[in-house]
Amino acid sequence: LYNLNVVVSPFMAELATRLLVSENGKKIMEAHSLERKKRNGLVDFYLGKYTCLGDNDSLFRWLILPKGVKENIFVMEAKKKGVVIFPSEKFAIGMTAPVNAVRIALTTQENIDEFEKGLRILLEILEERM
Repeated sequence: LYNLNVVVSPFMAELATRLLVSENGKKIMEAHSLERKKRNGLVDFYLGKYTCLGDNDSLFRWLILPKGVKENIFVMEAKKKGVVIFPSEKFAIGMTAPVNAVRIALTTQENIDEFEKGLRILLEILEERM
């Protein structure tokens, strides 16, 4: 198991709090919400015929892989083509059997065009496997 301790200095906590309650904080949160909705719309557009869990405000989506598509092989193929995704087994807890799925992070790629390119690559891999 991995353990991660995060400590935020009182100064940074105060700064973040002041920003969040200010008009600028509200504008930043609205812009991020709009960006998430756009990216979730792209996920629905490209991967809509597959089961993709999450809603239009999610930070990540779970792509349930079709039968016959193994998550580790899918992850490796995506990585070879420049797309980094994570298998569900990385998120399974205890004795829970992981679902045959991958997690797609929506906000790690700053450029939306690059994000869309990644979705097209994932779709291409899925269609090659079907």
